[in-house]
Amino acid sequence: MSSTPLAVAATLVGGAGIYLAKKMFDYVTGEWECSTELFEAFERFHNKYAREPKEEMRKVMNIHHEYMMEIQSHFQGRGICHYLQYTGSSYEGVKVKKNDEDYDLEFDVMMIIDKHKYELEAVPDQSRPGYASLKLAGNQPSEPGLDKVLNYWNFFGRFSGDRYVDSSKTVDTFFGVLQKLINDSDRMKGKVKLRKHGPAVQMDVHPDSGVFFWGSRLYSVDIVPAYLVGREMYVAKPIKGEKVKDDMTWRLSYSVQEKEKLTGGAKNVLRVLKVIRNREPGLAPLTSYHLKTALFYEMDAEFDWSSRSLVLRLLGVLGRLEMGLSSGVLPHYFIKDVNLLSSMSSWSRSNMHDRIRRLRTKNGVLLKIFNS
Repeated sequence: MSSTPLAVAATLVGGAGIYLAKKMFDYVTGEWECSTELFEAFERFHNKYAREPKEEMRKVMNIHHEYMMEIQSHFQGRGICHYLQYTGSSYEGVKVKKNDEDYDLEFDVMMIIDKHKYELEAVPDQSRPGYASLKLAGNQPSEPGLDKVLNYWNFFGRFSGDRYVDSSKTVDTFFGVLQKLINDSDRMKGKVKLRKHGPAVQMDVHPDSGVFFWGSRLYSVDIVPAYLVGREMYVAKPIKGEKVKDDMTWRLSYSVQEKEKLTGGAKNVLRVLKVIRNREPGLAPLTSYHLKTALFYEMDAEFDWSSRSLVLRLLGVLGRLEMGLSSGVLPHYFIKDVNLLSSMSSWSRSNMHDRIRRLRTKNGVLLKIFNS
């Protein structure tokens, strides 16, 4: 059987593969289908450890909203960006504590630059699906704001005649404008620290700071420049676990579509999965993006996400992760040629496969976790 990302995607989303997946899950769910004990344990575990931090979010949202509106207005007024797009786990409703004491609240905000969408051309990286360089199209002169972030691509010491969007120059430009705004802002001056965080600008917010001291950090924000080229969004920030090869490389972003797809009971399942992953050292190499991707495939295959069925849906996601770890392939949900497990060692995959299989099939293991 082929183990290409496309072949495994077919196994995950349709045909005989779905039948095989359901048969594998039935091996487990046949035991648990009528288990009130497991259902109630899941509910308790979710409410105690995996609930959405609504109270904690309320404490920061008023401050955060005011800061973001000021930033958006400032950048819009200077023609730098069109609007802000709010993405990531905090806005998706799937944020969980990293430990029993700390939610470590953080927000992901995309600064959408769409004024150049017809000036730029995406040149796909043939060796890495989903990645591209953003080239100034044709021989037209560039607009001054765009000119600041363009650079010639150095091919082994020789510079190309075309110019491309440089992610480092982009971040440097955004950082400078944002730092000046904060310095001049009555709201943010003395309360917000800025630092570069790879291809993003990180804002650390300390609202209780005084004239001569910095208070404790309440939350942080990753502001990510995002270029709209045609109808596609590009960011320089890689998916966790991946790396971009140079400053001219940009990644197709589906953050908006992911936020729209996550609804209802699926959010509960993802939060529980993240807590289990955080508590089980052997599952540490699994990123939240791996979990979310397997969940999306389960959402396509199963339609009952009522509270009573969420344990079965969780077992289904674990089964899909088990299949992916066994084959070494977990296709990206939106770009099927991209294998999200390609950089993971076979040793790591094997260990996690065995651990997940034990969670999924050994009587009482999952129940013990839920009752912990």
